Order: sequence, then C-alpha cells, then structure tokens
Amino acid sequence: MDEYIRLKALVKALRLTKHHAKASMLDIRLAYLDQPGLEGELERETARVIPNSSVSLQCQETGEKYCYKVVFPGEADIAKGNISLLTPLGTALIGRMPGERFTYESPGGV
Repeated sequence: MDEYIRLKALVKALRLTKHHAKASMLDIRLAYLDQPGLEGELERETARVIPNSSVSLQCQETGEKYCYKVVFPGEADIAKGNISLLTPLGTALIGRMPGERFTYESPGGV
C-alpha cells in the first residue's frame, strides 16, 4: 500500500507544478483504486496495476507482446523494462485489471 500512498503524493505534487493535465489523468486512474473494498485486492497478485506492478501487454494490431514494470519517474529505465507511470502508457495502466483491453495515445514511443 506504500506505492498507493506515494502515488497520491505524486499527484498532489504535480498539481503544484505546471503538470495539471498529467495530475488530472492520474486522478482519473486513481478513481479505479479508490473504490470501496479494494484495499485487500491491491495486495493480491491479480490486483489492479499500481506502481511497481509488472504487466504483460499484447498489441491487438500486430500481436507483439511486451513486458514492463510500471515505476515512479526516478526509477524508469526502458532498457530494463521499467516505464514511468508518467508516460502515456504508464498512466493508462494505473488501476487496470488483468485481461482488460484499452487504448492509449502515445507520442511516438513508450
């Protein structure tokens, strides 16, 4: 649950900077984690995506598979498969369930 608390603190910090749009996007994703009764679920391996979750993705158009770990910005390293939760993909993943299909807009990369 520490990751959840850190994520909420990051959103609050983003609101104090010029990154209001990113904070708003994360707020939307956090709403999926703020649902009543989810506290126990967030500790299970099949839980929704939170920071430090590992995810496997498959592109529906190409069939290509990707594995990433969604991390806080200072821990991102794409060479190791660690993507920042502030990237378009990282933000889109927060709060998702295993098997959930989604789309996101990427400015030409992860």
